[in-house]
Formats: sequence, C-alpha cells, structure tokens
Amino acid sequence: MSKSEQQRKVICENYEIEYLLRRKQVKNLNLRIYPDSRIIVSAPRRVPVSIVDSFVKDKARYIHSALEKFAQARKTIPPPKEYVSGEEFHILGDKYLLKLEKGDRDNVVIDEQNIRLTMKDTTEFKRREKLLLKFLDQLCLTTFTEILHDSLALFQDFNLTLPTLKLRSMKSRWGSCSPAKKAITLNKRLLAAPRSCIEYVVVHELCHFIQPNHSQDFYRLLAAIRPDWKEQKQKLKQLEPYL
Repeated sequence: MSKSEQQRKVICENYEIEYLLRRKQVKNLNLRIYPDSRIIVSAPRRVPVSIVDSFVKDKARYIHSALEKFAQARKTIPPPKEYVSGEEFHILGDKYLLKLEKGDRDNVVIDEQNIRLTMKDTTEFKRREKLLLKFLDQLCLTTFTEILHDSLALFQDFNLTLPTLKLRSMKSRWGSCSPAKKAITLNKRLLAAPRSCIEYVVVHELCHFIQPNHSQDFYRLLAAIRPDWKEQKQKLKQLEPYL
C-alpha cells in the first residue's frame, strides 16, 4: 500500500464498513464499490479523515445495498468450465450447449444451438480446454474485427484510420484505447454479449480517438453516433456478473 493510501473502518449502526482511502488530486470525495466488495474512496489531500469517515457513513445504506447485490450476483456465477457435454456458453447474446464427441480428429464447430467439440481422446481436460478456447478466441477476432470495420464507417467525417485490434481478458473494463499507438483493446468476454453491446463499446473507444477524455464533447459525439449508448451500457451492466 502506498503512502497516499490508508485502510479505514467505520461503524454504521450494527455493522462495520471497511474501505480504502486514496489521496488524489480531485476536487470532491468519490466513492466506488466493486463487484469483489472492495470499497474505495478518493479524497483531496487536505480533507480530514473525519470528514471522509462521515461521508462513508452517510452512504452506508447505499453501500450496504450495493454489496448485497454483488453478493447475490456472485452466487449466480457458474463454476469453472470443465468442457463437457451439457455446459452452457453464451455467444453474441445466445445460449449454446457444448456437445463433446469422440471422432477421428480434433475439431470445433457451431451446429445450430450447439458447440460440437470432437476429439480423438475426450478424457484430456487440458486438450478440451485448449481446443475450445482457441475456437472462441478466433471467433472473437473475426467478430470484433467485423464490428470494428462497420463502426469505423460511422466516423467518415473524421478521417479515422483503422486502428490495430487487440484482445485481452480483463476484469474491470470492456475496452480501452491508445490513440498514440492507434490501437483498441477489447475484452474477450464481450463475445458473450449481444452484438449491439459490442458495437457500443467499439464506438465508445473510437470516440476517444477524437475526444481523449470523458468530457461533455465526448458524450455529445458518442450520442450523435450511437444515440442508444445509455441503453447498451445499462444492458452490459446487467449482464456483467454473467459474462
């Protein structure tokens, strides 16, 4: 923990709230609650800790409610995949069932609402995992590349060039961009979301090539190109525990 951080506790009614206080160059107190139950408060350097503690106490009901929702969401998160018949996978908002079958060669295909994983030896877990993840990664690349090309056409007035597309598994964000490197990074987990949600994330990141921050100008641009962005953002938020 750095010198600008401090772990603190406050007593609210009959329960305790533990939070991380971060001293930053901000004008106001800012509270963030994360799905893993972390509570982080950013505060100006000169604001007394007593004021910060009072701020947290005032937000106690909101904090308690948010923690309860995250706790309930964690209960519904499925266990780690074993890559066996009957497991569910979500692709572009639709549900697919895995069918593990023995065959002459290793192969993965989508057949209607099934993902058929054919293997010479179906008992090898690592091989099952490798084959399916490679298939999903390729599907990510193909799908996201297509959406990026389609989305870029919406920015014709800005003469944007096609950025490099990178894929990563990320826990805290759906996408990021680096205008200096002309690159966009998308979360692999987005493959489970409806196409409209992926399009929103891509447009959001492309807007940052024109407006690098989250200013009013940025949101005006985003709304002009993707008028339903709030709806898609909310949809992603609701899906987040399951993706």
